[in-house]
Amino acid sequence: MIRFLLFVGLIFCLSLSVKSQFVGGLVAGFNASQINGDDLAGYNKLGLNTGIIGGYQWKEKFGTHIEFLYSQKGSRSTISQSDITRGFRINYIEVPVYVTFYDWEKGGFYRIQAEGGLSFGRLISTSSIGDFENPILDGINKNEISWLLGATYFFRENTGVNLRYTHGINRLHNDFTQRFRSFLLSLRLKYYF
Repeated sequence: MIRFLLFVGLIFCLSLSVKSQFVGGLVAGFNASQINGDDLAGYNKLGLNTGIIGGYQWKEKFGTHIEFLYSQKGSRSTISQSDITRGFRINYIEVPVYVTFYDWEKGGFYRIQAEGGLSFGRLISTSSIGDFENPILDGINKNEISWLLGATYFFRENTGVNLRYTHGINRLHNDFTQRFRSFLLSLRLKYYF
């Protein structure tokens, strides 16, 4: 199923890049993640955030984008007295869909894109770091829904740096705690064909 979604996404993005109002491209970068309720404070777990992107500019300053991403989340903490690292990794296939606002036209293209929308994530694997309790990972929800806000600065017409904040709407684990939700700060490079 995951391979099929990635294949469909790749074909979709490549076909979008053929017409002028449609764009397709690649995105690659990192997540700094925090899980609320895991008793491990801070955005200490780094992970990959990479995939393909497609979009359509339907008005002069507005567009819609969809991404097909491999996204690593989780939590990590070092116990300072013994330097023991503990935490966990959660790997997702994510499909963010968002509206884009274009601004600051200079040099024949818009330099700034602001984005806001929703993301659906499907769990593909989990693993623990150190002595973190495995029963928590056994009950992780297979699906995650999040809202997102972000901005991209384009330093070239087809290349930009994206900063995004993603906040989980549903709980990652139904039995563990009511607060068990994910938060991500993502720094990524976008490249359009």
